[in-house]
Amino acid sequence: MSKPIRTRIADLMHAAWVGAAGRASRTVLASLGIALGVAAYVALSGIAASNQAALLAQLDALGANLSVVAPGVDAAQQKVPLPDYAPTTIARQPQVERVGVFDTAPEKVQIFKNGLCPKTNGNALALAIMRPGALDAVGASLAQGHGIDANNEHLPVAVLGSDAAYRLGVNEPGDRILIDNAWYGVIGILNPTPQAENLNAAVIIGEQWALGRYPDQADTIGRISAIYVRTTPGDAEGTRRTLAHAANPAGGNVSVTASADLSKARNTTNDSLTTLGLMIGVIALAVGE
Repeated sequence: MSKPIRTRIADLMHAAWVGAAGRASRTVLASLGIALGVAAYVALSGIAASNQAALLAQLDALGANLSVVAPGVDAAQQKVPLPDYAPTTIARQPQVERVGVFDTAPEKVQIFKNGLCPKTNGNALALAIMRPGALDAVGASLAQGHGIDANNEHLPVAVLGSDAAYRLGVNEPGDRILIDNAWYGVIGILNPTPQAENLNAAVIIGEQWALGRYPDQADTIGRISAIYVRTTPGDAEGTRRTLAHAANPAGGNVSVTASADLSKARNTTNDSLTTLGLMIGVIALAVGE
């Protein structure tokens, strides 16, 4: 019975070397093509990935991963207050990164540059009352100055939205304005906030100062008007479905709104750019071969 023919590894290596060395120019060109293909794949994949990350970051900054939890309404169209523990229970959700709380503002507030303005003239400015960290959750950035935190929320200081600063004629921190006949020092001016446009024409003060300044409305001011919830990028759609229950486990009416179209656009963009990056990589490898 004949034995099967076996090729030794040394013979295979020798044959491969003879094939490669026998036609050196072809070997060099083949190696160069493979190297160029791999380099093109790495370069194009890196460019596609960085552009994808930059675009998704811009969408997130515009509010793709931002939800707003607010009091709902009952059958009589009356607002149902959010429980005081709502920010805490929302913050415990695994995909929630930051939570910012704004309280209910006093009624019929008058905001002017100084006491020379006629009281009958309205300037369409709103007063907003924030708790420390609210602007971080919104993603609002400061053009000048600094925000309200635990160190100054009990003081008569204010942060102006971009439109509010323009209408009041305030160009930099250090100026002062009148709110209900009381002087407030301006400590910061916000950049435009497309993710929370209501803040553009708002004058923002701290919760602790507001409670002391309006004792007759303390019960109303202590109620939550809006909770801004910043979630992990790409998880806004899934987390949004759980926010109402997290805000009020007892089952009260809760309103949850967000830039829904923007969130869906983010997911679609992510999928499309990922597919495009893979296609570019395959084409680069094919050309290199």
